Amino acid sequence: MSTRPVTELVAEAIRAGLQQNGQAIATPGDIVISGSVTRFWFDVKPNFWTIEFTGNVECDLRFVKAGTTQEVYKSRYSGTYTKKTGGGLEATWTEVMDASLEKLAEDIVFDANLIEALNKPQ
Repeated sequence: MSTRPVTELVAEAIRAGLQQNGQAIATPGDIVISGSVTRFWFDVKPNFWTIEFTGNVECDLRFVKAGTTQEVYKSRYSGTYTKKTGGGLEATWTEVMDASLEKLAEDIVFDANLIEALNKPQ
């Protein structure tokens, strides 16, 4: 479990996903990313022999040309991860939400429409 704000966790996951995909984010670039977290949810469903843990993270992101208000692209992204196990501990919550954040980052970096919009001449 984390005491850090949800927005910080989501921003960090997005940064990590972009870096792993070879995107430069350390210096000011051509595109500014802004947005909001619309869902950060953890659910537990007990079954007869197992417990199902599901994490879901969603955010709305805007990609704007730096120094302007020109929106290049916007979309809603999500990441969901489910784990079935015989029991769960506090570490299960962290594992499921971390995996959900990774899925969210994958949804962003592999968005073909985003890639196309960013590659268009501005």
